[in-house]
This record gives sequence, C-alpha cells and structure tokens, in this order.
Amino acid sequence: MTGWTISGTPRGARLLWLLPALAGWAAAQQGTVAGPTSGMVFDQVAGVLRPVMGVPGAATLGAGIALNYPADWVVVAPRVDSAVVEAQDGTLHFLLLAAGGVSELTVAGVAQAPRGVVFSPSGTAAALLYSAQAQVVTGLPVAPVLGNVFPLEPAPETRARPEARGSAGTVALSDDGTVLLEANGGTVRLAGAHGRSSLMNGVMAAFAPGSHDAAVASGAGVTLVRDVDTSAQPTVLADQGVTQPVGLAFSADGATVFAAASTGVVAVSTAGGGANPVACQCAPAQLAPMGQLFLLNQLGDGPLWVLDPGNSAPRTVFVPALR
Repeated sequence: MTGWTISGTPRGARLLWLLPALAGWAAAQQGTVAGPTSGMVFDQVAGVLRPVMGVPGAATLGAGIALNYPADWVVVAPRVDSAVVEAQDGTLHFLLLAAGGVSELTVAGVAQAPRGVVFSPSGTAAALLYSAQAQVVTGLPVAPVLGNVFPLEPAPETRARPEARGSAGTVALSDDGTVLLEANGGTVRLAGAHGRSSLMNGVMAAFAPGSHDAAVASGAGVTLVRDVDTSAQPTVLADQGVTQPVGLAFSADGATVFAAASTGVVAVSTAGGGANPVACQCAPAQLAPMGQLFLLNQLGDGPLWVLDPGNSAPRTVFVPALR
C-alpha cells in the first residue's frame, strides 16, 4: 500500500487536493486506512475528512484524515481528486493528494473565501461564488488557474454554513469553465462568452460531463437542452415526476439525469421515457457526485445515504452512522 504524508507551506496555502487510491487511504496525522474506497466526506464534528470504505451496500466510514487547521466547510470534487476548504479564520484552501503525499498550493488572485463553491460535472473546473459574481478556476486537479468571471444575481455575502457551502443546481458550470447557468426566481440564465441571457423557465440546472448540454428541472419535469450557448435545442424528457427538486445531476456517461427531492429520487433517460422512481427509504437533501456515487445527505448523527447508479438499475444504499 502507498504511504501518504501531509505537508504544509509557509504562512498557509490556498489549495488542497484529494486523490483517491482504490487500494486505500492514509493520513499522516491519523494513521492509515486500507481497502477499497467509494468516496470522501467531511466530518464537521470531528473536523476531519473521512473515506467511505468498501463498496456500495457494504461500506463504512473510515478513520479521519486531519487537516492542519480548523475548517468551516469542505467541498469535495466529483471525482474525489480535489477539494476546496474554508478554514475558520476565513482563508480559502485547496488540497492536493498525490502518490508523494498531500500538499497545499496557492492560486494567485484568490483574495477571499466565497459564500459557496460549485464544481463542474467532472471536477475539471470550479466556480467560487461571491455576492454578485462567480470566479472560475480551471485546470483542476493538477494545474489550477483563475479563469472567467461571470455575473450572478446579487446575494448576501455571508460565510456559508457547512450544509449550505455549495449551490449545485442553482448554479451549474461546464467542464471547460466557459459556460455558467444560474437558476433564480424561476428562470435559468446563461452566462458565457456572449454575455448573459435568459435560457428558459426552471428552478435547477446541471451540465452533462464534457459538453455544453444541460438538464433543466422546471419543478415538475426535466428538459434536456443541447448546446445551451449556441443552438439551445430543448427536448422534454419528463413532464412530471420531479417536484421541488433539491438536486439534479447527470450520470458519468451522460445517458441518465437523476433528480432528487425530499420525497425520493427519480432517473430520467436522455432518450426519453419519463421519470422512473428509484426506491429510497430516505428523504434526500442534496444530490452531490462522489466518485461513482451520489451523496443524498450530509454526514451527521444518522446514516449517510447514497445513490448508486449501478450497472443495471440504480439503487439507494446507506453507510452506517458513526455516532
């Protein structure tokens, strides 16, 4: 098994990266963790990152990987190969975990911590959300640089609560970092090289991996919009079955759109056919990509629920609670 060490840079740094090793995880401050992993979550109570050990349906939470500072929130990238962290002193960090260990890097020009962070579907770009704009970081996870700045509808500039650190769904970013969608007031707006304009009615949006195709949830159904920044051709995939969504995301192959609401999860094929319910004994609060899975809630006192897209049919399973 590969050994991992955590190292810092003088006066703190701004970037932290996480690279999962299927063979196992290790943390210099908390020992080592061996075995296959399904993802990584932040334990707010203990202030550590915890690997999800094992395969879906038979997974447990592993020993924590301690940070070098107290953290308010951590947003882990979809492929679990990077993360953005706000320390309690208000500084922004990004963690890099490679074969040689964990190190911190500085991204020039990032002046302050944002109110939220949204990764692109594959985690190759991230939008740092401020009160009236989004600053995009591209080149993730190995060569991050600041990119486009997109205007947003004005919002209070407050330090995000851990449970509200990301705004996935209300803001969506393409993998190349050149197009951003924002859902606000029942309208999805497009921001890109040609400025900012209304796209269509909707309450939530998500990009497909590696493209400018997007799914838009209307609050009742789901519409697929091909090439949102050029032709913007809409196709209704489901006209019902998606009520008050709390999360919207594509599968890794882009063939399925998953929507989560407090009442459950549905799967919608991009080929059409309506919304198909996925059996779930939980009340989803989010739909956050985590490796090959999707997180449906935050780590807390109860079990951690995840959506497993599977090879044949999607299912929901849980990881037992720590406490």
